[in-house]
Amino acid sequence: PAYFFKHVITQEVAYDLMLNSQRQQLHAVLAEWYERNYQQDLTRHHPLLAHHWRRAGHDTKALQHLELAAEQALRSHANEEVIRFLREAKEVDAATAAPSTALRRARWERLLGEAERALGHAPEARAHLEAAVGLLGWPMPANDAGIAWKITKEAARQFWHRLFPGDGREAAPGTRELLLEAAVAHERLVMIYYFDADVGRLCCATLGATNLAENAGGLHPVLPMSYGSMATMAAAVPWATQGRHYSRRALEGATALAQTPVTTWCLVTVGTFEAGNGGWEVAESHHRQGMELSERLGDRRRWEEHAGSMGAIADIRGRLGEAIELGLRIEQSAGRRGDAQTHGWGIACRLRAAHSAGRPEDIAAPLAEAQELLAAHPQHIDLMTRLDIASHAAQLHLYRGERALAAQQVAEGLRLVEVMGRPNQYHILAASV
Repeated sequence: PAYFFKHVITQEVAYDLMLNSQRQQLHAVLAEWYERNYQQDLTRHHPLLAHHWRRAGHDTKALQHLELAAEQALRSHANEEVIRFLREAKEVDAATAAPSTALRRARWERLLGEAERALGHAPEARAHLEAAVGLLGWPMPANDAGIAWKITKEAARQFWHRLFPGDGREAAPGTRELLLEAAVAHERLVMIYYFDADVGRLCCATLGATNLAENAGGLHPVLPMSYGSMATMAAAVPWATQGRHYSRRALEGATALAQTPVTTWCLVTVGTFEAGNGGWEVAESHHRQGMELSERLGDRRRWEEHAGSMGAIADIRGRLGEAIELGLRIEQSAGRRGDAQTHGWGIACRLRAAHSAGRPEDIAAPLAEAQELLAAHPQHIDLMTRLDIASHAAQLHLYRGERALAAQQVAEGLRLVEVMGRPNQYHILAASV
């Protein structure tokens, strides 16, 4: 027989009166009912199934559904849900007698890293992704000597792959799964290191992702994405000839896969390479296509990445009204998502346009917004945006005759330049400092 409660309090009292064994049995029955009646498509029910199987004491099944729920949430850009599901999975796993494999725990760390990065939480994303590659046996070097050695090894491997390309056959299933997971984790670290101006580890991650993906064999999304990252690295090094080679391979691979998320990423990286080498028209074409596809996909973070690059290009090419409009749109989009990093990019678009127009007085309003954002989210504003803020603050203080305050901002700008080394993105206005 089925019973219905007219009031939730009555239901809770009845539930609390049950023995623990009775509760577990009830949750198991409910989970089995959902699996039986929705077996054709359990996608929407993974969170509920995880809840019932955990309450039923079936940790293995609970972990399975928590993992599936997290993957589905990531595809839907529900990044806070990803974090919630995987934190619960780690809690369940820690309490079991036999913890999950290193590969599985690394996948959780990688998914957490992806979700944190999509929210603009770069330090948290970096920690999770570096934990993932460490669990898989490819830890990131801790010092300059280790970085130099890893770059040398990975560059030699890539040179060998270029000289003697494989036949494309896939590695054995277990080996391929490990290699691909490691490749994806490395690839996700690329843009983290890029905006941290950590060029050494950027090279380690980019070369590592490409070599691992090629060793896995076959065509997988991470392969063209890693080629796109190689193009971005080429813009930072710089390495123009090789950048064009990897740009072509990235776009060819994305076309062959015909997966929109892969295409939008490759358009970001290849567009960044083209802009970094002065190929403005090609870069604009890539970023406009990327904005359109990202809009269609509902991926606001990716749209903001393309729009930020378009805003920089519009400013450089003298279309200042377009740069300001894009900046405002980025701010609105990022504000709705709570992404401080891309919000800063939007404000930076407006700052640069005011500078290019030769109107120092118009810097004041967006600069105040940027400084307020930096004060509220210091850990989530990247070095490039910080340099924009310092350089424009120095310009405004000089315009107002506040030489002591201008000197403070110049000192901050020079400190940032020293941390970053040689600027590795075309839109940094280091000259303003």
